[in-house]
Amino acid sequence: MAARRIARRLQVRDPDEYWKSAPFFLDFMRDYQFRDAAIDVAAETDRRFVAKQAKRGQLLLDRQSLKRLDAIAPPSPRLRDLIKDAMPPGVERLLWIPPSLPYLKPGGQFSRTAPDLKRLIFTEWRLAPDAIAALTSYEVEHRLAAGLRASRSTRKRRAESGLSHQHKRFGALGNMLRLGRANQSVGDPTLAMVPLALLLSGPRMAQWGDPLVHAVASGAPVDAQDVLNRTGDKIRTALKSVPSGGLTGRVDDRWYWAAPLLLEGDAANRDWSRMDDPFLAAKEVIPGDLDRVKEAISAILAQPGSLGRRPRDLVRVLAKLAVAGPGNCAYRALSRTAFGPVLVSQLRRGAFHIARGFQSLFNQSEAAAAIQLEHPGRKRVFWDQALDYCVDGNLQSLLDEHLHFEVDGLALFDGTDTKKLEMAAAAVHSALTLRRASIEVSGLERRRNRMATADIVPLRCRHGARFAEVKEADGAVSRLDAVRAAFNSPFRPFILASTAVGQEGLDFHPWCHAVVHWNLPRSPVELEQREGRVHRYKGHAVRLNVARAINLSGFAGALSAASPDPWRTLFDIAATLDLENELSPCWLFEAGPNPTRIRRIIPFLDFSREEEGWPRLRARLATYRLAMGLPRADDLLDDLERNGVTADQAAAWRIDLRPPRLT
Repeated sequence: MAARRIARRLQVRDPDEYWKSAPFFLDFMRDYQFRDAAIDVAAETDRRFVAKQAKRGQLLLDRQSLKRLDAIAPPSPRLRDLIKDAMPPGVERLLWIPPSLPYLKPGGQFSRTAPDLKRLIFTEWRLAPDAIAALTSYEVEHRLAAGLRASRSTRKRRAESGLSHQHKRFGALGNMLRLGRANQSVGDPTLAMVPLALLLSGPRMAQWGDPLVHAVASGAPVDAQDVLNRTGDKIRTALKSVPSGGLTGRVDDRWYWAAPLLLEGDAANRDWSRMDDPFLAAKEVIPGDLDRVKEAISAILAQPGSLGRRPRDLVRVLAKLAVAGPGNCAYRALSRTAFGPVLVSQLRRGAFHIARGFQSLFNQSEAAAAIQLEHPGRKRVFWDQALDYCVDGNLQSLLDEHLHFEVDGLALFDGTDTKKLEMAAAAVHSALTLRRASIEVSGLERRRNRMATADIVPLRCRHGARFAEVKEADGAVSRLDAVRAAFNSPFRPFILASTAVGQEGLDFHPWCHAVVHWNLPRSPVELEQREGRVHRYKGHAVRLNVARAINLSGFAGALSAASPDPWRTLFDIAATLDLENELSPCWLFEAGPNPTRIRRIIPFLDFSREEEGWPRLRARLATYRLAMGLPRADDLLDDLERNGVTADQAAAWRIDLRPPRLT
């Protein structure tokens, strides 16, 4: 009602559709007549009226509440329903979607969350994607900040540093996996390089810590601690052949990243370090610290005897690095999905590039908060907490599944096996390092006076994103292909809101099988186009069903050195279970009980136009499928409906083009 009062006062169109599509819509409008009229009000009485009604009707966000990261109750039923359905309690602590086929028993929040978390949202209004992306991301930040406030392990640290978990300070929580010291320009390059341990890989460490071997032998996800213990036994034996270092003095934490290098042997390290670009730095946007990394590695390999006393927990840490370190997980996944034989040094280079992406991910403020909440401890170091998080989240299973999909997409690429491997690694790295967008909330007063002092709250958009090419405040442009690639990965964003620009000719199915029709489509053509974005080749729903039907027990004797890709093996086995359907298993696979299907979500309001229109639109689907694929299908559809063709008649006239069943 408040919005309508403003519209009548300013003599602009009825804002009912704006209100239904986006909460606090005055803050998210770009180039709308309604907003322009509210900004350009000349009379003081009209200004006061607009401000009063905007506050009463919750048409603007409370910026002071945003700065404090207070809870915001959205007045939109659609957004409340989205948060309830797609953002269950604890989702704020997940940095990736749980894998379809876990090798280890999931830990922490990963054991309590289903993999149905990504949502593809279509809307007719350009303001809705901004509102959805900003407010869902803010909800995640609010939950994380509330968790940090309640965390007993952070109270003393906050009191000592003066760091309050408010909006501005929350953005400064990250960057905890720096390589080297900020002011380190000369001197020993090996100092403060412990996070490098997460980035390194090699064939020996990768073989010792492979969780897939244990899971296949068990026929079910195995206990992580059991795998870590077995891996630790192998590493303890191997460490006997490595220089022991000093026996007295202070503990030398360089062992955490030096030992993985020394365990791989001189020849392997020499081949890798002598490559023209051993870190794929050419594909990084800001590779500034990689020169320091190269110097540190060279220094240790040249003088391993300079290492001091070993840490007591060295074997325990090395076991976690072998099982769940981002570098070793990426190495194994790349080696399993490679098109042909590639050199160990090439695998290590690609794995390092992917691991650098995880370094960037863990350095984000939301990730730092999520990891510390999942693995609290005032005396714990962040890189060790991140390792435990990777164990809980089955990072190896995740990368095996994701890289299988990425490599599948490169099958028709005319390039060498090495080039394809680099492209697959770069695709994962790019998804992990997507530039964060922000949406400014500044209120009407700031908008009226653009020369006034800025009182802007930039809402960081990471959990949710808009599928739009928008120029940011700093002049950078969010590219559509980069946003789509990130959504098509298991990492954030989990929610993607798009206008009609994303509903034709694009794929969003790798990790999403739920489509939200924020506004009801105008025709069955649009409905089919929207839902077709997630009903594609080896989509998320298909992989969930394949993994559930076959699971780890079905691998018995199927994996081999000649065919090490677990997901290729899964689909080969699935193909033998449904011989009558040529679309099975890659396009459609529903063997087994309670198969996962594409979800259609239509959050219409009671007594609304959508509630009345949905039954008719659903009935038209059957008639539309008679005309689908024909020229001028809309004309034929209209003619059929004018002549009284019912949905039942349309279904009866349908021609079944499926091949005959085998006898």
